[in-house]
Parts: sequence; C-alpha cells; structure tokens
Amino acid sequence: MNVLDKLLEDHSHQRRLAGKMTAALGPPAGEVGWQDCASCDLEGFKKAHRELKEHVLDHERREELFLAEAISLLENAQELEAELAKAHESVNHLLGLMETVTALYDGVHLHSLRTVAERLKDELESHHDYEEKKLFSRLRRTLPPADLERLSRRVERAREAEKAGKSGP
Repeated sequence: MNVLDKLLEDHSHQRRLAGKMTAALGPPAGEVGWQDCASCDLEGFKKAHRELKEHVLDHERREELFLAEAISLLENAQELEAELAKAHESVNHLLGLMETVTALYDGVHLHSLRTVAERLKDELESHHDYEEKKLFSRLRRTLPPADLERLSRRVERAREAEKAGKSGP
C-alpha cells in the first residue's frame, strides 16, 4: 500500500470521527433554546472532537513528510504547497475554535456548538475533496508507483522514529 492509499484511509477515519462528533450533539430540536440540548452527549462529543483533533494533526505531519517532497516534483509546486497550507490552516483554525466553543459551552444552548461542529465537518470534507480529487490524482498520474512506494517507506520510518521518541526515556 502506498502513502496515498494510507492518506486516503486517514481521510475515511477522519470522516467517521467528524460524523461521530456531530452525531453526539444530537439532532436540532427545531428551535434554539433549552430543549435543543435534550439529545446531546457532551462527553461523547468532547471525546470524538479530541480524537479528531489528534488524528488530523498526526495526519498533517505525515502529509508534510510525504507531500513536501512529492509536490516539489510537480509543475506549479509553489501554488500547490500554498493551497495545501491554506487548507491546513483553515482546518486547524476550526479545530481551535471548536475547542474554545466547547470550553465556553454553558450546558444549555447548543446552537453555536452545533454550528461550529458542522462547519468543521464541512471544511474537513472540502479539504479531503481537494486532496483526493485534485492533488492525489495528479500525484498518481505524475509519479511512478515505485516513487510512491519509496516515499511511503520513508514516511513509515519517520513515523516509527517519532513513536519511539515519544515512548522513549
């Protein structure tokens, strides 16, 4: 399995986590107000948000390890790097905003929390669409499979070294 396939698996996992996060907030009760929080699982939401944030940040590190080199092999590399950086910045901003809104949540009014969670889910989906439909397909057309495999092994070695460093002394 090459690195693009692994990144696609990450995207699937992120989609599941984002769905889990928004599902924990429950469906809107119709009107904004005290009854809107009747079906909210705030602890489940916080757990899913935390898992999503950790996964997105880990995914971005792997993308940076792989994509920086892979994109450099393409025409208009600077433009693609700028687009990717902007997409990461937007997702990270929303992850931070989600954390802030969650911390300020009063336990009663859920509308702002739900709005930011849905916006984060939409932004993440837009980012995935960009990578999957534009960037990854272009990399697959441009780079030989052997290069993708070589880069994949490099990413895995770096990831293993990072894990070893975290669990080390």
